Amino acid sequence: MWTKEQKMAIEKKNSNILVSASAGSGKTAVLVERVISTCIKEKVDIDKILVVTFTNASAIELKERLMSAIYKALETSKDVKFLKRQLNLINRASITTIHSFCLELIRSNFYNLEIDPNFRIADDVESKLLKSKAIQNVIEKKYQEYNEKSKYLKKNESEINLYDILELFSGKEESLIEEILKIYNYSLSFPYPFEYLKNSIEKYNVKDLDKDLYEFDFGKQIVNDTLGDINILKKRAELLLKEINGMEDFLKYFDVLQDDVRILESILINSKDSWDKLYQELNKDAFKNNPRYSGQNVELKEKLMHFRTKVLKESIKKMKLSIYATSNEILLQNASVYKYLKYLYDILSDLDVEYKSLKSKKNVIDFSDIEHLALKLLVKNTDGKYEKTEISKSLSEEFYEVYTDEYQDTSYVQEAILNAVSKEDNRFMVGDIKQSIYKFRQAMPEIFNNKYTSYKSAYDVFDDDKNCKIILDKNFRSKKIVLDSINYIFEKIMSMQNGDSDYNQSETLKAGNLEYKDYENQSYKTELNIIDLEKGNETNDEFDKFIEDRKEYEIEAEAIAIKIQDLVDNFKIYDMKLGEFRKTNYKDIVILLRSVKDKSVSLEKVLKEHKIPVFSDQASSLLESDEVRLVISFLKVLDNPLQDINLASVMYSIIGNFSLDELVYIRGNQKKINFYYNIIEAKKELEEKEKITEFEQKVLEKINNFVGLLNKFNEYKHIFSISELLTRIYKETNLYYQFALEENSGLKKANLNILIDIAIKFEGNENKTLSSYIEYIDNMKNKADSVSSAKTIGENEDVTRIMTIHKSKGLEFPIVILSDTNKKYNLRDKSSTIIAHHNLGLGINVVNKELGITYPSIIKRSISSLIDEETRSEELRMLYVALTRAKEKLIIYSTVKNYDKFKDKEMVLYEGQKIDPYIIAKNNSYFQNIHMCMKSYDSSLFELNVIKAGELINNIKEDEKVDYRDKFEKESGYEKEDASSVEQILKYEYPYKNYVEAKRRIGVSDLKKESIENSVSGDKDTTNAINIKDKYSLENVNLLEKKISATTRGTITHFILQNIDFNIRKNEQLEEYLNDLINKGVLSKEQLESVDKDSIIKFLNSNVAEKIRNSDYVRREEEFIFKDEDISFSQIQGIIDLYFVDDSDSDKNFVLLDFKTDREKDESVIARRYKIQLDIYAKALEKITGKKVSKKIIYSLYLDKEILV
Repeated sequence: MWTKEQKMAIEKKNSNILVSASAGSGKTAVLVERVISTCIKEKVDIDKILVVTFTNASAIELKERLMSAIYKALETSKDVKFLKRQLNLINRASITTIHSFCLELIRSNFYNLEIDPNFRIADDVESKLLKSKAIQNVIEKKYQEYNEKSKYLKKNESEINLYDILELFSGKEESLIEEILKIYNYSLSFPYPFEYLKNSIEKYNVKDLDKDLYEFDFGKQIVNDTLGDINILKKRAELLLKEINGMEDFLKYFDVLQDDVRILESILINSKDSWDKLYQELNKDAFKNNPRYSGQNVELKEKLMHFRTKVLKESIKKMKLSIYATSNEILLQNASVYKYLKYLYDILSDLDVEYKSLKSKKNVIDFSDIEHLALKLLVKNTDGKYEKTEISKSLSEEFYEVYTDEYQDTSYVQEAILNAVSKEDNRFMVGDIKQSIYKFRQAMPEIFNNKYTSYKSAYDVFDDDKNCKIILDKNFRSKKIVLDSINYIFEKIMSMQNGDSDYNQSETLKAGNLEYKDYENQSYKTELNIIDLEKGNETNDEFDKFIEDRKEYEIEAEAIAIKIQDLVDNFKIYDMKLGEFRKTNYKDIVILLRSVKDKSVSLEKVLKEHKIPVFSDQASSLLESDEVRLVISFLKVLDNPLQDINLASVMYSIIGNFSLDELVYIRGNQKKINFYYNIIEAKKELEEKEKITEFEQKVLEKINNFVGLLNKFNEYKHIFSISELLTRIYKETNLYYQFALEENSGLKKANLNILIDIAIKFEGNENKTLSSYIEYIDNMKNKADSVSSAKTIGENEDVTRIMTIHKSKGLEFPIVILSDTNKKYNLRDKSSTIIAHHNLGLGINVVNKELGITYPSIIKRSISSLIDEETRSEELRMLYVALTRAKEKLIIYSTVKNYDKFKDKEMVLYEGQKIDPYIIAKNNSYFQNIHMCMKSYDSSLFELNVIKAGELINNIKEDEKVDYRDKFEKESGYEKEDASSVEQILKYEYPYKNYVEAKRRIGVSDLKKESIENSVSGDKDTTNAINIKDKYSLENVNLLEKKISATTRGTITHFILQNIDFNIRKNEQLEEYLNDLINKGVLSKEQLESVDKDSIIKFLNSNVAEKIRNSDYVRREEEFIFKDEDISFSQIQGIIDLYFVDDSDSDKNFVLLDFKTDREKDESVIARRYKIQLDIYAKALEKITGKKVSKKIIYSLYLDKEILV
């Protein structure tokens, strides 16, 4: 039953075992059998074995298999007591995902972490919102710190501040925030995030500036890449030499090319292991000009000229830009970047503190916390040395063996956790480096690779060896011809440089299933079908119309549809269970795509046109479905009706039931006002008209119904929870009934129900407003794969499935169609201002203030190059995963614009049996990699078909085309001029679209930033900057803080003034009050000592304090939310320090008071600086209370005086 290698993997003991298991090799079956054998045969209790699986489904399946094995053993075993105990233990056995294991560890040891045992786990969207809030708070504090410093200190030119950092991001704060969060999230994939960040930054702090850059990993990366490119140029020149060798009219070109080869060879030899030597070699002006040619072979001459001018010299020119300076010059540039990174480190550190604080207040942890808190329980840091804790020692003793499935997708944090709970020789790790495709989840394939290269084969180890590896290379999934075609491709393109696996004889897939039979005269060859969009023999009109009517990918989809129907009609599948052939069903076929975005919709559409039953697992996300978008639009209208697009879409939908011509009528000629006001005006005019037409009567009825609906639900939103509000929307607008009449009604209703489920989950948050729910949903949209559409199809339904390669991992299908293989790789990860790599650290731009430019640092360029390599390597592994899903037939599709030109541009050079790795490293698509292997392909394995797009024309039945403009004109009664005006309305860009695009609510800090951004963009005078402050709170004041910052001092002072009894007037009374704060643990002694007590006493004895004491109406720390379109299109919220009624004022108007701790001596500067802020406070107060503000006063605690604004 088991192969020799599988048997060894099951039985080998007393060693850490790495099982390298190729696709379809039965690795999961081996892991399960080993667990069963360990438990039943060795009499090890099942709860003494830790099995970490990649998914919950795998964990459940493993438990079920174990239970079945135990029940089976009970039938024959004499040790019934032991086996029955295992059945009782299995539900609490540690067969689980890494997250579930860590979570259980945290819940069992929460007291060691000083966290509330009733914590909950924030989902990705809530975590994102909290991080966003945290970084906003941090940036706000950085602005405050800069403003405070700039008031009383001369700027130290060498000191980096927030504005310097913003220069890296072209002054865009949004970009800064986005990239800070990205780096923060990336750092969390390491066991000790800030240790990684510190080490990354120190790479820029080189002490020895005389070193050659090649001695550093980042310099070596660029030198080796450049030398690799030079080697390719040399090989290309040598090929051309062979081509013209012996041709008399090309003797001069032969001599010049020989010189080129000699120069390139010289660079390769002289520049080995040295940046500076490569710099010198590249800057020698050595390449000669093209010689004159008077022969007849113009085509060959142009080929030679193109190589020397466009390829060789242009490549050398680019290399000079890459190796642009000496080592010393570049290391000096690095030093200038160091201080920027140190400031960024401070921001990241503050973000971490702030984020943890926000989570603590909400009593939540996020997914990364689960692993990091578990690690904290298991490993302690003693003077830089990491040691096991008592908890990890206990677990290490408890677990007989520790298993890890899908080990190639392990992260650094997970590896640290698993090491901490293991002994020296009891780990069993199963995986396949060639199937590591989860880089976006921070999988680190080098963890697997490092062990693979260092562990000896199990056949070669001695008894005292603690580590060994076992290779499972037999594939039991696929036919031999499928495996041979896969091997043929990957033996040529996969290497350690490309794919992280030296795909050689030991790695090739060997057929383990010999039961497959061939159907007579049926081809099992792997097909490479190339759709050539270049026109063939068809007529111009016919071809142009065909191309015009379809998106480019739909043409490939047409070919796939024809192929699927042919397979269902003619291809026979061998059924192993039945032991006989059967016809192909639609469910036997899967179509794999690298990404389903956009393409799956087109593919699904075309297949349905061909009457092929199809299901796309991710044709569109839940939030992109029409029914959910409609409901979200309605919610947004309820939250803010001044959103034209959402309002019009709801009115035009089944909720409003307005026709297009009715909307045109409502819009009328008033196109420069908001559409909501158009509705109100139209309603008023129609109601005041003495005589209205039947059409107008219908419009009025619809307006009244719609306005009534809005009014009703505007009341509902204040009464009901979001989930209840959604339920009422569905019922009272008849959405459920309406969708029941449409295609896919079950799916639409299921999607609407998921929206309610999301709302119920959201209602666990503190802020449960409609605005917050909409923001929550919008953040879900921005997160890839945040929520999938409802699944309304069973596993056994006879439909062809469309899925991503990621989704297909672990699955198998009789027939696999890999589509869209000419899609370019996504290499955008390297385009950010800051980029990160696990080995090279952080890459950032160099700022040249004198020239006003930024450019990538040497480390950034090195990281960019390495990310490029790693992305292409993962794409190769992705291709491997896709091809190895096939059991009997593999079909590959690609679309090219001109196949002949594509072939002419393609260059294939070999390095032994493999295509030169540097050539593969430049490829940008699956098709490029596959097609390079087809230069002289094995016709017994492959079938290469070039399909001219025009050939598909005759196979396609054209759908009836509808001219919607004509249809609109006939149905609405509008003339063409009217239709044109409708088009103008639809295309009209609302001049006041800020109303629509503005945030629903703008915080006071946002207004401050608007003002600061204005000053950065040109106006250097910041004295009039809006500086409305957020609530002064002690939430972020650290009681253990030794060095008190100006910001903290200001916060403490404001806190005291917000809470102190104004009847206190003497120093001893103030001391008694402050000591009480210390005794209650509100503030520390050091923090209170930083406060200027004299200034507080002077305020309490001031004229304004006396008026406050005499007033019958005093309000402190009053929060407000209001809207004023002269100030902002969004709601404005803030907190007023204090306002009171002046009893000496006969009109009993309000006096508004704001405290300031600015160290500014000129009171006119303070007045100007805060005038706008106090004007807004006054306006808000007057609007909310209806009473007038007669005075606006700033009390300066630095000057000890009142300042009238």
